[in-house]
Amino acid sequence: MLRTLVFYFAVACTSNDAEDSAQVSEVEDVSIETESAPIEPIAIIGAMPVSGERAVLLESLAIESSRSIALNGYQTLHNVSEVWSVVDEAIANTIELGAFGVADGLSIDDYSSLLVLDGEVTILTDGTLQTSPVNEVLPVPAEQVFGTPESMWFWGAGRLYNVANETVVELHVANHDISDFVFGPLKTHALTLPELQLIEKGENGFEGIDHRSDVLPETMVFDRTGTLWVSDGSEILYQRNGNRIWSGLELEEPIVLLLGSEHSADLWIQTESAVFHHRSGEFYQVNLPEGEWMDVDEYGRLLILTEMGIQRVSIERTVVVTGLRPNSSLEGIRELTFLPMLEESLESLNVWIDQIALTLDDYRTIVDANDYSAGIHTLRMVATGEEGTSITEVPFLIGELPDVAWEGDIDLLSQRHCNDCHGETSFLPLHTSEQWQENISLILSEVLGNEMPKGGPYLSAEEIQMIRGWQNGGFQ
Repeated sequence: MLRTLVFYFAVACTSNDAEDSAQVSEVEDVSIETESAPIEPIAIIGAMPVSGERAVLLESLAIESSRSIALNGYQTLHNVSEVWSVVDEAIANTIELGAFGVADGLSIDDYSSLLVLDGEVTILTDGTLQTSPVNEVLPVPAEQVFGTPESMWFWGAGRLYNVANETVVELHVANHDISDFVFGPLKTHALTLPELQLIEKGENGFEGIDHRSDVLPETMVFDRTGTLWVSDGSEILYQRNGNRIWSGLELEEPIVLLLGSEHSADLWIQTESAVFHHRSGEFYQVNLPEGEWMDVDEYGRLLILTEMGIQRVSIERTVVVTGLRPNSSLEGIRELTFLPMLEESLESLNVWIDQIALTLDDYRTIVDANDYSAGIHTLRMVATGEEGTSITEVPFLIGELPDVAWEGDIDLLSQRHCNDCHGETSFLPLHTSEQWQENISLILSEVLGNEMPKGGPYLSAEEIQMIRGWQNGGFQ
């Protein structure tokens, strides 16, 4: 039996010129068929393995705020007495935006954020708000925004839009209302209909690639590995990993809430009487102050509204860096600013690029790309305090990517490192160029995090740079 989903596409080109900006002009019906029966039962592996208890670090962000949204690791959108503002910890500045009933936002880069303020999409750059041209092509006021600069999603008036490659696509599922949307970092996204539907963008537009009629999600979130975590309000924590395999873990109590970020590996789990934290396959019980969970930032830190105001929770002393985003390119001379949690109790902060120590002046330093060889490097920040030592790492690239082809380069790398587990008959085959292209984001995420090849030896920086070069060159 086939389950047919019909997605309607409303497509329009965007324009920076308001007079010439295109409107949503055409609706195209696209029939999508996905196999729906039989649905493989989700294997319940057993009880959630809790490794013990783990202490957390708490710091206050805003005493009076009643709502907080993490834009990135150092900028937070706060609501105080019905007035929204952006607190920028890098420059110790608060930018007042005004009184708005509905607000949302996300960081575009180190210099700009995209905000939704009472339905209008705006861009905040250097403390100045500018209207975004996307307002000209969205037929309804936006209420929420998700995604990346390359592919943004807007939710408003119960309608969902994707903006990418200068086109706007309205996404519907025939005979179903989309009650929830979760953005995934590796091109797979999740919808609640109320049953769970996963979609991906293929050559012919968005396609339904998986669904669960046996799970009615109450909360769900992707982490940066592409794993989808789902709760239906029962004692079962469901997950769909990067290899598209479903499984479940059983808790002692029903799950009340899950929170995480597609930028981090952290998952926060709230049951009726306990809280758990997950990262890299390990679960720990943690004690948190009573309050309403607000958001999780790109470093995996949880924002909670407590009697003391907004507090930020981390399982370790995270160090945020401004001026260099993970997996970005470093060019020319750039100033980096380091923002350690709980600076007042910090005993020492040491920073390296690979094995070269950097000199800090008031938690700032200047780096010159010309001082380093071309290739992939790691910025490593080591913070020490009474609670111990924590390490925060940010990988980045210097120089041009190599000219790489599938034949003779990537295919040989795949044979050396991947084919034993990802051959032609495996669940996730990776023995052709097309299969690599379809899964390139997942592959890069796994090899950068030393998650693959399973058990090692892991890929060298040069091999990872080859993969990036092949991707950058258009998969030749």
